[in-house]
Amino acid sequence: CPPRFDNKTVEKIQIQAEQLFTHLGMQDFARFDGWLLKDGSLWFSDFNPISGMEQNSFLFMQSSKIGMSHSDTLHYVLQSACRRQGIEFPKKQVGQSIQRKKKVNVLFGGQTAERQVSVMSGTNVWLKLRNSEKYDPSPYLLDLNQNVWKLPYALTLNHTVEEIMETCQSAKKDEERLHRLIERVKEKLAAKEIDFSEPWFAPEKMSLETFIKSSEFVFIGLHGGIGEDGRLQTKLQKDKIAFNGSGAKTSKTCMDKYETGQLVSSLKSEGIFTAEKKLEKIDHFKSFKIIGFRAYWKELTQALGSKTVIVKPVGDGCSAGIARLFSAEDLRKYVAYAEKGKTFIPEGVLKNQHGLIEMPPVKMKELLFEQFIITDQVSVVSDELKWRERTNWIEITMGLLEEKPGKLKAMSPSLTVATGEVLSLEEKFQGGTGVNITPPPQPFVKPSAIKKAMKRMELVAQRLGIQGYARIDAFMHRKTGELIIIEANSTPGLTPSTVIYHQALEEKPALYPTQFLEKVIEAGMKRDK
Repeated sequence: CPPRFDNKTVEKIQIQAEQLFTHLGMQDFARFDGWLLKDGSLWFSDFNPISGMEQNSFLFMQSSKIGMSHSDTLHYVLQSACRRQGIEFPKKQVGQSIQRKKKVNVLFGGQTAERQVSVMSGTNVWLKLRNSEKYDPSPYLLDLNQNVWKLPYALTLNHTVEEIMETCQSAKKDEERLHRLIERVKEKLAAKEIDFSEPWFAPEKMSLETFIKSSEFVFIGLHGGIGEDGRLQTKLQKDKIAFNGSGAKTSKTCMDKYETGQLVSSLKSEGIFTAEKKLEKIDHFKSFKIIGFRAYWKELTQALGSKTVIVKPVGDGCSAGIARLFSAEDLRKYVAYAEKGKTFIPEGVLKNQHGLIEMPPVKMKELLFEQFIITDQVSVVSDELKWRERTNWIEITMGLLEEKPGKLKAMSPSLTVATGEVLSLEEKFQGGTGVNITPPPQPFVKPSAIKKAMKRMELVAQRLGIQGYARIDAFMHRKTGELIIIEANSTPGLTPSTVIYHQALEEKPALYPTQFLEKVIEAGMKRDK
Protein backbone atom coordinates (compact mmCIF):
# COMPACT_ATOMS: atom_id res chain seq x y z
CA CYS A 1 0.00 0.00 0.00
CA PRO A 2 0.10 1.94 -2.27
CA PRO A 3 -0.45 -0.76 -4.93
CA ARG A 4 2.01 -1.39 -7.73
CA PHE A 5 -0.81 -1.40 -10.31
CA ASP A 6 -1.01 1.43 -12.83
CA ASN A 7 -3.53 4.20 -12.14
CA LYS A 8 -6.00 2.91 -14.73
CA THR A 9 -6.20 -0.45 -12.91
CA VAL A 10 -6.50 1.23 -9.49
CA GLU A 11 -9.41 3.36 -10.77
CA LYS A 12 -11.09 0.27 -12.21
CA ILE A 13 -10.87 -1.46 -8.80
CA GLN A 14 -12.23 1.64 -7.04
CA ILE A 15 -15.18 2.03 -9.42
CA GLN A 16 -16.21 -1.64 -9.26
CA ALA A 17 -15.84 -1.64 -5.46
CA GLU A 18 -18.06 1.45 -5.22
CA GLN A 19 -20.66 -0.23 -7.46
CA LEU A 20 -20.60 -3.39 -5.31
CA PHE A 21 -20.92 -1.34 -2.10
CA THR A 22 -24.09 0.30 -3.46
CA HIS A 23 -25.46 -2.90 -5.03
CA LEU A 24 -25.10 -4.83 -1.73
CA GLY A 25 -26.78 -2.01 0.24
CA MET A 26 -23.71 -1.51 2.45
CA GLN A 27 -23.32 1.50 4.71
CA ASP A 28 -20.60 3.57 6.39
CA PHE A 29 -17.57 1.41 5.53
CA ALA A 30 -16.45 -2.01 4.31
CA ARG A 31 -13.40 -3.90 3.08
CA PHE A 32 -13.38 -5.96 -0.12
CA ASP A 33 -10.77 -8.56 -1.02
CA GLY A 34 -10.21 -9.82 -4.52
CA TRP A 35 -7.95 -10.77 -7.40
CA LEU A 36 -6.54 -8.99 -10.42
CA LEU A 37 -6.29 -11.64 -13.17
CA LYS A 38 -3.72 -11.76 -15.97
CA ASP A 39 -6.28 -10.61 -18.56
CA GLY A 40 -7.01 -7.49 -16.49
CA SER A 41 -10.40 -8.61 -15.20
CA LEU A 42 -11.28 -8.44 -11.49
CA TRP A 43 -12.68 -11.06 -9.13
CA PHE A 44 -14.09 -9.82 -5.83
CA SER A 45 -13.96 -12.77 -3.42
CA ASP A 46 -14.72 -11.44 0.08
CA PHE A 47 -17.06 -8.73 1.34
CA ASN A 48 -16.34 -7.57 4.91
CA PRO A 49 -19.01 -5.22 6.31
CA ILE A 50 -16.94 -4.87 9.51
CA SER A 51 -13.30 -4.43 8.59
CA GLY A 52 -10.43 -5.38 10.90
CA MET A 53 -9.34 -2.51 13.15
CA GLU A 54 -5.90 -3.33 14.51
CA GLN A 55 -3.49 -0.41 14.68
CA ASN A 56 -2.10 -1.02 11.19
CA SER A 57 -5.09 -2.68 9.53
CA PHE A 58 -5.82 -1.89 5.87
CA LEU A 59 -8.74 0.39 6.74
CA PHE A 60 -6.43 2.75 8.64
CA MET A 61 -3.47 2.26 6.30
CA GLN A 62 -5.52 3.23 3.24
CA SER A 63 -7.35 6.14 4.87
CA SER A 64 -4.00 7.51 6.07
CA LYS A 65 -2.99 7.84 2.40
CA ILE A 66 -5.56 10.63 2.02
CA GLY A 67 -4.46 12.36 5.25
CA MET A 68 -6.79 10.73 7.79
CA SER A 69 -5.56 9.63 11.20
CA HIS A 70 -7.14 6.68 13.04
CA SER A 71 -9.31 9.17 14.91
CA ASP A 72 -10.33 10.96 11.68
CA THR A 73 -11.40 7.66 10.08
CA LEU A 74 -13.52 6.51 13.03
CA HIS A 75 -14.98 10.01 13.40
CA TYR A 76 -16.03 10.00 9.75
CA VAL A 77 -17.65 6.53 10.06
CA LEU A 78 -19.59 7.55 13.19
CA GLN A 79 -20.67 10.81 11.57
CA SER A 80 -22.04 8.87 8.59
CA ALA A 81 -23.96 6.47 10.86
CA CYS A 82 -25.43 9.30 12.95
CA ARG A 83 -26.48 11.24 9.86
CA ARG A 84 -28.38 8.18 8.58
CA GLN A 85 -30.15 7.73 11.94
CA GLY A 86 -30.97 11.42 12.32
CA ILE A 87 -28.72 11.77 15.37
CA GLU A 88 -27.04 15.12 15.89
CA PHE A 89 -23.28 14.58 15.84
CA PRO A 90 -21.06 16.68 18.14
CA LYS A 91 -18.57 19.00 16.50
CA LYS A 92 -15.11 17.55 16.13
CA GLN A 93 -12.75 18.76 18.83
CA VAL A 94 -9.49 20.09 17.47
CA GLY A 95 -6.54 18.79 19.53
CA GLN A 96 -4.80 21.14 21.94
CA SER A 97 -1.70 22.98 20.79
CA ILE A 98 1.42 20.86 20.85
CA GLN A 99 3.59 23.86 21.66
CA ARG A 100 3.56 23.06 25.39
CA LYS A 101 4.28 19.36 24.89
CA LYS A 102 7.71 17.76 25.21
CA LYS A 103 8.92 16.22 21.94
CA VAL A 104 9.54 12.46 22.02
CA ASN A 105 11.14 10.65 19.06
CA VAL A 106 10.02 7.00 18.97
CA LEU A 107 12.63 4.77 17.29
CA PHE A 108 11.74 1.28 16.06
CA GLY A 109 12.72 -1.30 13.43
CA GLY A 110 16.38 -2.32 13.16
CA GLN A 111 17.85 -5.49 11.69
CA THR A 112 17.37 -8.12 14.40
CA ALA A 113 15.18 -11.24 14.37
CA GLU A 114 12.63 -9.21 16.39
CA ARG A 115 12.54 -6.18 14.07
CA GLN A 116 8.89 -6.74 13.08
CA VAL A 117 7.83 -6.94 16.75
CA SER A 118 9.75 -3.69 17.18
CA VAL A 119 7.64 -2.10 14.40
CA MET A 120 4.46 -3.15 16.26
CA SER A 121 5.89 -1.91 19.57
CA GLY A 122 7.11 1.45 18.31
CA THR A 123 3.99 2.15 16.28
CA ASN A 124 1.81 1.36 19.30
CA VAL A 125 3.88 3.61 21.59
CA TRP A 126 3.64 6.46 19.06
CA LEU A 127 -0.14 6.07 18.68
CA LYS A 128 -0.76 5.86 22.43
CA LEU A 129 1.41 8.89 23.18
CA ARG A 130 -0.60 10.92 20.66
CA ASN A 131 -3.29 10.89 23.39
CA SER A 132 -0.86 12.30 25.95
CA GLU A 133 -1.33 15.83 27.26
CA LYS A 134 2.39 15.97 28.09
CA TYR A 135 4.25 14.57 25.08
CA ASP A 136 4.29 15.06 21.32
CA PRO A 137 5.57 11.82 19.68
CA SER A 138 7.11 11.42 16.22
CA PRO A 139 7.78 8.04 14.54
CA TYR A 140 11.26 7.12 13.23
CA LEU A 141 12.41 3.90 11.52
CA LEU A 142 15.90 2.43 11.95
CA ASP A 143 16.35 0.58 8.65
CA LEU A 144 18.43 -2.47 7.73
CA ASN A 145 21.38 -0.26 6.82
CA GLN A 146 21.47 1.66 10.13
CA ASN A 147 19.90 4.76 8.56
CA VAL A 148 17.02 6.54 10.30
CA TRP A 149 13.87 7.72 8.50
CA LYS A 150 11.50 10.37 9.83
CA LEU A 151 8.11 8.98 8.83
CA PRO A 152 4.84 10.65 7.82
CA TYR A 153 1.69 9.19 9.35
CA ALA A 154 0.78 7.24 6.20
CA LEU A 155 4.07 5.33 5.94
CA THR A 156 4.24 4.41 9.64
CA LEU A 157 1.37 1.94 9.27
CA ASN A 158 3.08 -0.52 6.92
CA HIS A 159 3.70 -3.90 8.53
CA THR A 160 7.44 -4.63 8.27
CA VAL A 161 10.81 -2.87 8.28
CA GLU A 162 11.34 -3.94 4.65
CA GLU A 163 7.91 -2.63 3.59
CA ILE A 164 8.45 0.75 5.26
CA MET A 165 11.93 1.05 3.72
CA GLU A 166 10.52 0.31 0.27
CA THR A 167 7.71 2.85 0.59
CA CYS A 168 10.15 5.48 1.91
CA GLN A 169 12.42 5.00 -1.11
CA SER A 170 9.54 5.24 -3.60
CA ALA A 171 7.51 7.85 -1.67
CA LYS A 172 8.15 10.79 -3.98
CA LYS A 173 7.26 8.84 -7.15
CA ASP A 174 4.20 7.29 -5.48
CA GLU A 175 2.96 10.70 -4.35
CA GLU A 176 3.28 12.13 -7.88
CA ARG A 177 1.62 9.07 -9.44
CA LEU A 178 -1.27 8.84 -6.98
CA HIS A 179 -1.95 12.54 -6.38
CA ARG A 180 -4.91 12.69 -8.80
CA LEU A 181 -6.44 9.50 -7.36
CA ILE A 182 -6.10 10.82 -3.80
CA GLU A 183 -7.83 14.07 -4.72
CA ARG A 184 -10.61 12.07 -6.41
CA VAL A 185 -11.23 10.09 -3.19
CA LYS A 186 -11.37 13.30 -1.13
CA GLU A 187 -13.92 14.80 -3.54
CA LYS A 188 -16.12 11.68 -3.42
CA LEU A 189 -16.06 11.70 0.40
CA ALA A 190 -17.21 15.35 0.38
CA ALA A 191 -15.16 15.77 3.54
CA LYS A 192 -14.01 19.05 5.06
CA GLU A 193 -10.42 20.08 5.73
CA ILE A 194 -10.95 19.36 9.43
CA ASP A 195 -11.49 15.70 8.50
CA PHE A 196 -7.86 15.38 7.31
CA SER A 197 -5.53 16.10 10.21
CA GLU A 198 -2.35 14.42 8.90
CA PRO A 199 -0.65 16.41 6.13
CA TRP A 200 1.71 14.51 3.83
CA PHE A 201 5.45 15.13 3.90
CA ALA A 202 8.25 13.22 2.21
CA PRO A 203 10.09 10.80 4.54
CA GLU A 204 13.44 12.22 5.62
CA LYS A 205 16.55 10.03 5.67
CA MET A 206 19.41 10.72 8.11
CA SER A 207 22.28 9.01 9.92
CA LEU A 208 21.76 7.60 13.40
CA GLU A 209 24.15 10.26 14.75
CA THR A 210 22.10 13.08 13.15
CA PHE A 211 18.90 11.58 14.59
CA ILE A 212 20.39 11.48 18.10
CA LYS A 213 21.69 15.06 17.97
CA SER A 214 18.30 16.34 16.74
CA SER A 215 16.35 14.59 19.54
CA GLU A 216 15.22 15.90 22.93
CA PHE A 217 14.07 12.47 24.15
CA VAL A 218 14.44 9.11 22.38
CA PHE A 219 11.91 6.40 23.18
CA ILE A 220 13.79 3.21 22.31
CA GLY A 221 11.33 0.77 20.74
CA LEU A 222 14.05 -1.49 19.34
CA HIS A 223 14.30 -5.15 20.41
CA GLY A 224 17.63 -6.95 20.41
CA GLY A 225 20.74 -5.54 18.72
CA ILE A 226 21.88 -1.98 19.43
CA GLY A 227 18.62 -1.10 21.20
CA GLU A 228 19.15 -3.61 24.00
CA ASP A 229 22.88 -4.34 24.18
CA GLY A 230 23.95 -0.89 25.39
CA ARG A 231 25.38 0.50 22.15
CA LEU A 232 22.54 2.95 21.48
CA GLN A 233 22.37 3.85 25.18
CA THR A 234 26.11 4.64 25.09
CA LYS A 235 25.62 7.04 22.16
CA LEU A 236 22.65 8.75 23.84
CA GLN A 237 24.49 9.13 27.16
CA LYS A 238 27.51 10.59 25.37
CA ASP A 239 25.34 13.29 23.76
CA LYS A 240 23.33 13.79 26.97
CA ILE A 241 20.03 12.80 25.32
CA ALA A 242 17.38 11.40 27.69
CA PHE A 243 15.85 7.99 26.89
CA ASN A 244 13.64 5.26 28.35
CA GLY A 245 14.90 2.23 30.24
CA SER A 246 18.25 1.36 31.76
CA GLY A 247 21.66 2.84 31.02
CA ALA A 248 24.33 1.33 28.79
CA LYS A 249 26.03 -0.90 31.39
CA THR A 250 22.81 -2.53 32.66
CA SER A 251 21.42 -2.91 29.13
CA LYS A 252 24.57 -4.76 28.07
CA THR A 253 24.35 -7.02 31.14
CA CYS A 254 20.66 -7.87 30.62
CA MET A 255 21.25 -8.65 26.95
CA ASP A 256 23.91 -11.20 27.93
CA LYS A 257 21.82 -14.09 29.30
CA TYR A 258 24.89 -15.86 30.71
CA GLU A 259 26.12 -12.79 32.61
CA THR A 260 22.57 -12.14 33.88
CA GLY A 261 22.53 -15.66 35.31
CA GLN A 262 25.93 -15.19 36.93
CA LEU A 263 24.80 -12.02 38.72
CA VAL A 264 21.49 -13.49 39.85
CA SER A 265 23.22 -16.61 41.24
CA SER A 266 24.43 -14.52 44.20
CA LEU A 267 20.79 -14.26 45.43
CA LYS A 268 20.28 -17.95 46.28
CA SER A 269 19.90 -17.20 49.98
CA GLU A 270 16.88 -15.00 49.07
CA GLY A 271 15.09 -17.84 47.27
CA ILE A 272 16.18 -16.58 43.84
CA PHE A 273 17.90 -19.00 41.47
CA THR A 274 18.96 -19.40 37.87
CA ALA A 275 18.80 -22.50 35.67
CA GLU A 276 22.07 -24.41 35.22
CA LYS A 277 23.91 -23.04 32.16
CA LYS A 278 26.74 -23.99 29.83
CA LEU A 279 28.34 -21.66 27.28
CA GLU A 280 29.92 -23.20 24.19
CA LYS A 281 31.60 -21.75 21.10
CA ILE A 282 30.08 -22.76 17.74
CA ASP A 283 33.53 -23.68 16.47
CA HIS A 284 33.70 -26.41 19.11
CA PHE A 285 31.32 -28.49 16.95
CA LYS A 286 33.13 -27.85 13.64
CA SER A 287 34.61 -31.30 13.14
CA PHE A 288 31.90 -33.27 14.97
CA LYS A 289 30.41 -36.41 13.43
CA ILE A 290 27.24 -37.94 14.89
CA ILE A 291 29.28 -39.91 17.44
CA GLY A 292 30.79 -36.62 18.67
CA PHE A 293 27.33 -35.06 19.09
CA ARG A 294 26.16 -38.12 21.04
CA ALA A 295 29.13 -37.91 23.42
CA TYR A 296 28.65 -34.15 23.89
CA TRP A 297 24.89 -34.59 24.46
CA LYS A 298 25.55 -37.13 27.22
CA GLU A 299 28.00 -34.78 28.97
CA LEU A 300 25.66 -31.79 28.51
CA THR A 301 22.55 -33.42 30.00
CA GLN A 302 24.58 -34.72 32.95
CA ALA A 303 26.10 -31.28 33.60
CA LEU A 304 22.73 -29.48 33.41
CA GLY A 305 20.77 -32.17 35.26
CA SER A 306 17.97 -32.49 32.72
CA LYS A 307 17.08 -34.99 29.99
CA THR A 308 16.22 -32.24 27.53
CA VAL A 309 17.95 -28.90 27.02
CA ILE A 310 17.07 -25.32 26.08
CA VAL A 311 19.42 -23.68 23.54
CA LYS A 312 19.51 -19.97 22.77
CA PRO A 313 21.86 -17.20 21.58
CA VAL A 314 23.84 -15.76 24.48
CA GLY A 315 23.01 -12.18 23.51
CA ASP A 316 19.89 -11.48 21.44
CA GLY A 317 16.21 -10.63 21.86
CA CYS A 318 13.91 -12.55 24.17
CA SER A 319 12.65 -15.08 21.58
CA ALA A 320 15.30 -15.24 18.87
CA GLY A 321 16.83 -18.66 18.28
CA ILE A 322 15.31 -20.36 21.34
CA ALA A 323 14.55 -24.08 21.02
CA ARG A 324 14.11 -27.17 23.16
CA LEU A 325 16.44 -30.02 22.19
CA PHE A 326 15.42 -33.62 22.87
CA SER A 327 18.42 -35.52 21.53
CA ALA A 328 21.91 -35.47 20.04
CA GLU A 329 20.24 -35.42 16.60
CA ASP A 330 18.32 -32.23 17.53
CA LEU A 331 21.62 -30.71 18.69
CA ARG A 332 23.32 -31.65 15.41
CA LYS A 333 20.53 -30.08 13.33
CA TYR A 334 20.45 -26.87 15.40
CA VAL A 335 24.23 -26.46 15.19
CA ALA A 336 24.10 -27.01 11.41
CA TYR A 337 21.65 -24.12 10.97
CA ALA A 338 23.64 -21.91 13.38
CA GLU A 339 26.98 -22.66 11.64
CA LYS A 340 25.54 -21.70 8.25
CA GLY A 341 24.09 -18.45 9.66
CA LYS A 342 20.55 -19.37 8.55
CA THR A 343 17.91 -16.78 9.42
CA PHE A 344 15.34 -19.37 10.50
CA ILE A 345 14.83 -23.08 11.19
CA PRO A 346 11.78 -24.39 9.25
CA GLU A 347 8.91 -26.03 11.12
CA GLY A 348 9.38 -29.74 11.79
CA VAL A 349 13.19 -29.84 11.73
CA LEU A 350 13.44 -30.39 15.50
CA LYS A 351 11.33 -32.76 17.59
CA ASN A 352 8.01 -31.23 18.79
CA GLN A 353 8.83 -27.95 17.00
CA HIS A 354 5.76 -25.75 16.42
CA GLY A 355 6.31 -23.12 13.71
CA LEU A 356 9.59 -21.84 12.38
CA ILE A 357 12.31 -20.56 14.72
CA GLU A 358 13.61 -17.07 13.90
CA MET A 359 17.40 -17.05 14.20
CA PRO A 360 19.63 -14.01 14.83
CA PRO A 361 20.45 -12.17 11.57
CA VAL A 362 24.15 -12.10 12.52
CA LYS A 363 25.87 -15.50 12.63
CA MET A 364 26.24 -16.69 16.24
CA LYS A 365 29.68 -17.37 17.70
CA GLU A 366 28.45 -18.97 20.92
CA LEU A 367 25.50 -21.05 22.09
CA LEU A 368 23.98 -20.97 25.56
CA PHE A 369 22.60 -24.27 26.85
CA GLU A 370 20.21 -24.27 29.83
CA GLN A 371 18.60 -26.86 32.04
CA PHE A 372 14.99 -27.51 31.01
CA ILE A 373 12.68 -26.69 33.92
CA ILE A 374 9.64 -28.97 34.19
CA THR A 375 6.55 -26.99 35.16
CA ASP A 376 2.96 -27.79 36.06
CA GLN A 377 0.99 -28.53 32.90
CA VAL A 378 -1.34 -25.58 32.28
CA SER A 379 -3.62 -25.30 29.26
CA VAL A 380 -6.83 -23.60 28.17
CA VAL A 381 -9.34 -25.94 26.52
CA SER A 382 -12.68 -24.54 25.30
CA ASP A 383 -12.24 -21.45 27.51
CA GLU A 384 -11.66 -23.65 30.56
CA LEU A 385 -8.40 -23.69 32.51
CA LYS A 386 -6.87 -27.15 32.89
CA TRP A 387 -4.19 -27.60 35.55
CA ARG A 388 -2.08 -30.73 36.06
CA GLU A 389 0.26 -30.56 39.05
CA ARG A 390 3.79 -31.85 38.44
CA THR A 391 6.49 -29.76 40.18
CA ASN A 392 4.61 -26.67 41.48
CA TRP A 393 6.76 -24.48 39.20
CA ILE A 394 4.97 -22.23 36.67
CA GLU A 395 6.31 -19.87 33.99
CA ILE A 396 5.60 -16.19 34.60
CA THR A 397 6.58 -12.80 33.26
CA MET A 398 6.66 -9.76 35.55
CA GLY A 399 6.92 -6.06 34.75
CA LEU A 400 8.63 -3.49 36.97
CA LEU A 401 8.19 0.26 37.01
CA GLU A 402 10.27 2.93 38.73
CA GLU A 403 8.28 4.65 41.49
CA LYS A 404 11.03 7.09 42.41
CA PRO A 405 14.72 7.34 41.41
CA GLY A 406 16.50 4.11 42.33
CA LYS A 407 13.33 2.32 43.51
CA LEU A 408 11.54 -0.11 41.21
CA LYS A 409 8.17 -1.60 42.06
CA ALA A 410 7.24 -5.07 40.80
CA MET A 411 3.80 -5.35 39.23
CA SER A 412 1.51 -8.38 39.35
CA PRO A 413 2.97 -11.32 37.41
CA SER A 414 1.27 -12.96 34.43
CA LEU A 415 1.01 -16.72 34.04
CA THR A 416 2.23 -17.65 30.55
CA VAL A 417 0.71 -20.60 28.72
CA ALA A 418 2.64 -21.88 25.68
CA THR A 419 1.19 -24.11 22.97
CA GLY A 420 4.65 -25.37 21.99
CA GLU A 421 7.88 -26.19 23.82
CA VAL A 422 8.80 -22.50 24.16
CA LEU A 423 6.76 -19.33 23.76
CA SER A 424 6.76 -18.03 20.18
CA LEU A 425 7.14 -14.36 19.21
CA GLU A 426 3.46 -14.32 18.22
CA GLU A 427 2.34 -15.74 21.58
CA LYS A 428 4.35 -13.11 23.43
CA PHE A 429 3.37 -10.05 21.44
CA GLN A 430 0.49 -10.64 19.00
CA GLY A 431 -3.16 -10.41 19.98
CA GLY A 432 -5.32 -13.49 19.58
CA THR A 433 -2.44 -15.98 19.68
CA GLY A 434 -1.04 -16.57 23.18
CA VAL A 435 -2.67 -17.06 26.58
CA ASN A 436 -1.60 -14.93 29.54
CA ILE A 437 -3.50 -14.79 32.82
CA THR A 438 -2.96 -11.70 35.00
CA PRO A 439 -2.68 -12.25 37.93
CA PRO A 440 -2.11 -16.05 38.09
CA PRO A 441 -5.45 -17.61 39.07
CA GLN A 442 -6.54 -18.67 42.53
CA PRO A 443 -6.75 -21.27 44.02
CA PHE A 444 -3.91 -22.70 41.90
CA VAL A 445 -1.48 -19.94 42.89
CA LYS A 446 -1.39 -18.53 46.42
CA PRO A 447 -1.66 -14.70 46.72
CA SER A 448 0.96 -14.88 49.50
CA ALA A 449 3.36 -16.61 47.05
CA ILE A 450 2.76 -13.87 44.47
CA LYS A 451 3.59 -11.15 47.02
CA LYS A 452 6.83 -12.92 47.98
CA ALA A 453 7.74 -13.34 44.30
CA MET A 454 7.17 -9.61 43.66
CA LYS A 455 9.51 -8.67 46.52
CA ARG A 456 12.12 -11.12 45.20
CA MET A 457 11.82 -9.68 41.69
CA GLU A 458 12.56 -6.20 43.05
CA LEU A 459 15.78 -7.64 44.51
CA VAL A 460 16.66 -9.08 41.07
CA ALA A 461 16.12 -5.69 39.43
CA GLN A 462 18.26 -4.02 42.08
CA ARG A 463 21.04 -6.59 41.59
CA LEU A 464 21.03 -6.04 37.82
CA GLY A 465 20.96 -2.24 38.19
CA ILE A 466 17.72 -1.85 36.20
CA GLN A 467 16.28 1.67 35.82
CA GLY A 468 12.95 3.03 34.60
CA TYR A 469 11.11 -0.18 33.77
CA ALA A 470 11.73 -3.75 32.64
CA ARG A 471 10.13 -7.14 32.14
CA ILE A 472 11.71 -10.21 33.71
CA ASP A 473 10.79 -13.76 32.68
CA ALA A 474 11.06 -16.46 35.33
CA PHE A 475 9.73 -19.69 36.78
CA MET A 476 7.86 -19.20 40.05
CA HIS A 477 7.07 -21.78 42.73
CA ARG A 478 3.32 -21.39 43.15
CA LYS A 479 3.37 -22.13 46.90
CA THR A 480 6.59 -20.48 48.13
CA GLY A 481 7.09 -17.66 45.61
CA GLU A 482 10.68 -18.75 44.93
CA LEU A 483 12.04 -17.72 41.52
CA ILE A 484 14.25 -19.23 38.81
CA ILE A 485 15.22 -16.30 36.57
CA ILE A 486 15.16 -16.89 32.80
CA GLU A 487 16.11 -13.45 31.47
CA ALA A 488 15.69 -9.71 31.97
CA ASN A 489 14.41 -7.43 29.20
CA SER A 490 15.58 -3.86 29.73
CA THR A 491 13.48 -2.52 26.82
CA PRO A 492 10.49 -4.89 26.83
CA GLY A 493 7.99 -5.23 24.01
CA LEU A 494 5.15 -2.69 24.03
CA THR A 495 2.85 -4.09 21.35
CA PRO A 496 -0.92 -3.63 21.87
CA SER A 497 -1.22 -7.12 23.38
CA THR A 498 1.86 -7.34 25.59
CA VAL A 499 1.20 -8.30 29.21
CA ILE A 500 3.02 -5.35 30.75
CA TYR A 501 -0.11 -3.26 30.02
CA HIS A 502 -2.30 -5.89 31.73
CA GLN A 503 -0.04 -5.73 34.76
CA ALA A 504 -0.16 -1.92 34.87
CA LEU A 505 -3.97 -2.10 34.80
CA GLU A 506 -3.81 -4.44 37.81
CA GLU A 507 -2.13 -1.67 39.85
CA LYS A 508 -4.12 0.26 42.47
CA PRO A 509 -5.13 2.71 41.09
CA ALA A 510 -5.06 1.25 37.58
CA LEU A 511 -2.42 2.62 35.20
CA TYR A 512 -3.82 2.91 31.69
CA PRO A 513 -1.39 2.34 28.77
CA THR A 514 -0.79 6.02 27.98
CA GLN A 515 -0.23 6.78 31.68
CA PHE A 516 2.18 3.85 31.92
CA LEU A 517 4.21 5.14 28.96
CA GLU A 518 4.25 8.64 30.45
CA LYS A 519 5.72 7.24 33.67
CA VAL A 520 8.38 5.37 31.67
CA ILE A 521 9.36 8.64 29.96
CA GLU A 522 9.34 10.59 33.25
CA ALA A 523 11.70 8.04 34.80
CA GLY A 524 14.09 8.49 31.87
CA MET A 525 14.01 12.27 32.22
CA LYS A 526 14.65 12.12 35.98
CA ARG A 527 17.66 9.86 35.45
CA ASP A 528 19.01 12.30 32.84
CA LYS A 529 18.72 15.19 35.31
